[in-house]
This record gives sequence, structure tokens and C-alpha cells, in this order.
Amino acid sequence: MDQMEAIEEKQERREELRERRQLQRARQLDQQLYSQREPLFNSYLPSQSLRSGPPLVSNPFPTTVLPKSSSPIQPGSDDIDVLIPFFDWRINQTSNAEKSRKWEQAKDISYERLKGKKIKNDMSDD
Repeated sequence: MDQMEAIEEKQERREELRERRQLQRARQLDQQLYSQREPLFNSYLPSQSLRSGPPLVSNPFPTTVLPKSSSPIQPGSDDIDVLIPFFDWRINQTSNAEKSRKWEQAKDISYERLKGKKIKNDMSDD
């Protein structure tokens, strides 16, 4: 029985590591795309450089490029809105009953703490 749990735990660690790597690759790709973005063409058209008069200028890229977010988490969401679905997902993905129970406990503890934090913040806003 312990071997089965060890194998499941090892698989879970591998999945988590794989997810982290995928997120890291996505972030690196985003950084490369937005930090090294260069115009695809020169602003001066070569055929026009021999003529007299001002050079023709192409349409420049927009100066402000909004970063794309790969996260489904909305910027204004509460911690509870993010963590509770995470715990539900984790509980459903865990086949080991003991680990599932521990995830349930972690969810309950987190919920109580976040609820208490929200109440304190609401009271301080008044």
C-alpha cells in the first residue's frame, strides 16, 4: 500500500513539475515576443530614397502594447475566488483518500483564514 502511495505522490510531483515548466516556457515566450519586438520593415522605403522630397514613412507599430496574460485569474478577484476552485480541482484529481482528506482540511483552514481576513478588511474600510 505504501508503494502505491509513493508512486502516486511521485506522479503528482511530476505533473506539478511539468505544469511549472509549461508556465515558465509560456512566460519566457511572452517576454521574448514583447521585449525583442522590432519593426518588420524599415520606416523609409528604399525605392523612394533616390527621389527628392521627404521620405515616405510607414505606419509605426503602436507604442503601447498591452501584455497578454495567460492566467485565467482576473486582476480584481478575491483570494477565496481563486483558492477554493484550486482546492476543489486538487481534491478531485487526487485518487488517494488520505491525501484527498488532507486537501479538504487545507481548503477548510484556508477558507476560514481568508474569510476572517476579509471581515477584518471590511471592518477597516468603514
